[in-house]
Amino acid sequence: MKPKISAIICTLNRAQYLEKALNSLIHQSLPVKQYEIIIVDNGSIDDTEKISKEYCFNSNIQYLYEPIRGLSQARNTGWQNSSGEYIAFLDDDGLATYNWLEEIVTSFEKNSPSPDACGGKIELIWESNRPSWLTDSMLKPLGFFDYGNRQLFLNATEKNLGGGNMAFRKNIKEKIGLFNTNLGRKGSNLLSNEENEFFTRMKKQSLHIYYNPKIIALHHVTEERTKKKWFLQRYYWQGRSNAIKDMLIVKKPINYILIQSINAFYELIKNLLKQAYLSIFHSNKEQLVFENRCLIAAKFGYLFQIIRNLR
Repeated sequence: MKPKISAIICTLNRAQYLEKALNSLIHQSLPVKQYEIIIVDNGSIDDTEKISKEYCFNSNIQYLYEPIRGLSQARNTGWQNSSGEYIAFLDDDGLATYNWLEEIVTSFEKNSPSPDACGGKIELIWESNRPSWLTDSMLKPLGFFDYGNRQLFLNATEKNLGGGNMAFRKNIKEKIGLFNTNLGRKGSNLLSNEENEFFTRMKKQSLHIYYNPKIIALHHVTEERTKKKWFLQRYYWQGRSNAIKDMLIVKKPINYILIQSINAFYELIKNLLKQAYLSIFHSNKEQLVFENRCLIAAKFGYLFQIIRNLR
């Protein structure tokens, strides 16, 4: 009997979190015969393989090794080796709530039109105190995700699902392919946008994307990710990711790229002037000052990637 849904964890050197994530998937409200768990090890050198294989005594858990680095590559490997009708992705430093899989299956099977993708909220687990300079608008890079308590389709909006809590019908790969391996984390870099690019392709094919606030996952925030250095790097890489998506993936026309580049340069100058003003007259407003620094980093990243690709 094939499982109804495949829960996939792609992991790289996070053995201390992987075990927690696996335990959250083992103890689900959905009957165990209805789901499988797939661990995709993307070249870990810690105890990931050892821990994973200790859990493989469960008949519904399998361990895969993917030597080609990249989150998109690992996700594609998990997808291609899955048996379920539905595919659900959980981060290796995430936790699934008790009814996570059941709510995903219900979302696919009890809605009209029937969704091709679904997901829900991502709540944060703080391992250290939240910094005083961290505004609510800057929580998204940490994995936070919340569109409120109303169920809705995202087909005609700019909104997409969060990468740490998303599920798909397995067969949509026949229509739009898999994740683009030019985007997404590769080793220690913070490249992103693979999920947004995937959802863009879904919307072009008029596939249905559904948000259900009852589908809840949790995400650890390590102490490292509460440092200003990490945020500046994250925003810089987000800028680079946006440029790669525009130029190489979505293949926007050159006039669009030029307009976006001019706008990015204009915004960069504006943010730099704002930073000077804040530093002189509002240096005590740490939140405003640092958030503006992050926006500057993102614009620098976007322009750097545009110039690099045009060389």
